[in-house]
Amino acid sequence: MLALVDQEKFPLRPAVEVSYLTQDEQELLYDVMENNSFGPPSIEQAKKIREYGGRTDLTTSLIIDILSDKKPPPVKITLKKEYLSQYFPKDYTQQQMEEVILTLLKNWKSQQKGAKPNDHKS
Repeated sequence: MLALVDQEKFPLRPAVEVSYLTQDEQELLYDVMENNSFGPPSIEQAKKIREYGGRTDLTTSLIIDILSDKKPPPVKITLKKEYLSQYFPKDYTQQQMEEVILTLLKNWKSQQKGAKPNDHKS
């Protein structure tokens, strides 16, 4: 890996993060990069790899996940005004509706803490 840094094929800041890994972990990262056609990790990826290396055993699949930047898609929920209007007074603004919904969700969440998994009442 040091040769890659010397050849300017591995940016210095990510390389510094990777330098904190054990030699075995660095070799595993290098093998994953070579065998899976990954370039060097970004600074964020290198920090994440370093963090995992300090807490747990790094695995090939974990490194691949980090280098692939696998992120869950963001959750976006849209409720139509026509649907919500049956639950709110006609003069409520969007902000007022959001405040009520968030309050209800907070109350629901606190009630769920005491519930057992799959113990949902309809």
